[in-house]
Amino acid sequence: MAVSSKDDELVQSIYLSIGRIYYDLGQYTSANNYFVSARGEGNSEAFYWQAKTALVSGNSKSAGSLLEKAMESTDSDELKEKYIREYFSSGDDKEDISQRTQSVLSNKELPGEIISYGNLILGDMLDNMELKLEYFNLVKQFYVNDPENILKKKFSASADLKLARLYVKNNMDVEAEGVYKYIIDNYSGIDYDFYTINAVQDLSDLYLKQADEYLKVSKNENALLVYYKAYELDRENLITLRGMADSYFSLGKIDEIIKFFSAEYEKDTSSSTMNYALGYAYSLKAINSGKYLRPLINLSIKLIERSLELESSNKYAYLTLSYNFEALFHLKNIQEEEIKKQNVLLKGVNYIVGPVKFLLSTVNLIKYEDVDYLDKTINTLNKGLAISDIVFDRELYLKMTLNLANNYYNLGEFGRKSALEKYQIILNNDYNFKSIGQKAIIYEKIGHCHFTLGNDEAEEYYDKAI
Repeated sequence: MAVSSKDDELVQSIYLSIGRIYYDLGQYTSANNYFVSARGEGNSEAFYWQAKTALVSGNSKSAGSLLEKAMESTDSDELKEKYIREYFSSGDDKEDISQRTQSVLSNKELPGEIISYGNLILGDMLDNMELKLEYFNLVKQFYVNDPENILKKKFSASADLKLARLYVKNNMDVEAEGVYKYIIDNYSGIDYDFYTINAVQDLSDLYLKQADEYLKVSKNENALLVYYKAYELDRENLITLRGMADSYFSLGKIDEIIKFFSAEYEKDTSSSTMNYALGYAYSLKAINSGKYLRPLINLSIKLIERSLELESSNKYAYLTLSYNFEALFHLKNIQEEEIKKQNVLLKGVNYIVGPVKFLLSTVNLIKYEDVDYLDKTINTLNKGLAISDIVFDRELYLKMTLNLANNYYNLGEFGRKSALEKYQIILNNDYNFKSIGQKAIIYEKIGHCHFTLGNDEAEEYYDKAI
């Protein structure tokens, strides 16, 4: 009776399964016999398991040849990649993997995909930077010489990403930028754009680091140029958008970024990002201009609250909102003092008689606002802190914590204990104060909290403030 091809496949599958059982038991001779029986007319899995068996048996030359046959026996790039990656990663001993890889690289007759990946493995394992660069560039050369080969392209993308990060680690920003741009331009469509997405994120982080360094030495125009480069890469990055606004504000050109953000906002009024960016820019103009501009503060609040409706996880929105509410709190205090003076003046006018005089003696002509902006500020900050993490959002988290401490302090004696707890978080995490003056003010407030609570530490912090 003739044996069908399906029967052949079933028999090969059984042989392969038995072989793997012997392999797991460490009986490699028996395992190899079954893998040979499972090969049929080109079973790639059987060749691959033969390669692994030869490898653990110490016959690396045969293992390389069998790996080559496994790759020749399949048209699937996914299987080929699996065979290569698993072959090189077999075992836990770093020295064994290194020796095996060098042995493979010495056989120039092996397929380019195998040698390319071997160079990637060695480049990753070595500590010497020059050698790492050499091996990573060799991986890329295989792709350049054969750009249509998907595996060589994928291995090259991996090598280039490692290469760019190596440059960043060694403060070689120009070289890193060039490699990241190459990745973005040449490796799209691989592994769901894994390499290009990572390159965009890394390059954006690199630009933000450069911009931050420029800001520290007051080179705001340089910082602005870098922020625009970061913006072209990722228009949703809130740190980039805030940096652009901060730079324009420092240059005295806040209206320019408001105009720019407004144009972007008009393209999509339902963009959470642009609602926040425009709201942040208005907040800078309204609060940091030396006076509180209520219409702009209210416009900023409206935009940022809309941003949170669209995307409630925007952590920076809570910080900016808290500054806006705090500004309205201080503005309210200023206006109440002015109102008191006006009412006293009006009630003192000696020619006011009759019903009007009675009215003035019982009510204020100008009423105070009923909104508790301090409470809104505290609630907003607590919401922001609830979705933030002190490790991953360190700078933002500590800024919100400091602002929360200040607002608890503004509550008076009732809030001093809560304020002290938040100030302690700031001190315990080595918060980077903007200036010596800010640090002195915070120490003074901490001392005042201790004094209010009857703690002995009050004198210590008053001395630190001085």
